[in-house]
Amino acid sequence: MKALSEQFAELAVRTRKLEDEIAAVKQETREKLDARRAAIHAKVEAGLNDINAATQKIQGEASSDLTALRSKISSDVAHVKQRVSAEVTKLDAARAARRADSYESDAELSIQYALYAIDQAEAAALDAIAARAEADGFTR
Repeated sequence: MKALSEQFAELAVRTRKLEDEIAAVKQETREKLDARRAAIHAKVEAGLNDINAATQKIQGEASSDLTALRSKISSDVAHVKQRVSAEVTKLDAARAARRADSYESDAELSIQYALYAIDQAEAAALDAIAARAEADGFTR
């Protein structure tokens, strides 16, 4: 059986490891969010490229009208990209806030349980010390 001091040291090490893992997950979550946003922006950009390629294909037919059309399409696409980006940001923020609230509640409950467990461990350790002292008193 490990000494109580060793058990408490192990608890401290595991708590520190948990803190490090939480910090890593926060970074990973941000990277996933950034990847999702980059994918959406790439999709919008690919659509614009497709439109530009199609307009170049028919360029010989109506050059001046085509230039005006390209300008209008680019302006419309830029406007849509701006609106989509704003909406995605709002949705991601709301979703992230709800998820964060849920996980924070879970963490709070887990921390409360851990504090209770520490109190229980302290009570058990004091009981063990008292019992050992009593046992040692009988053997003298």
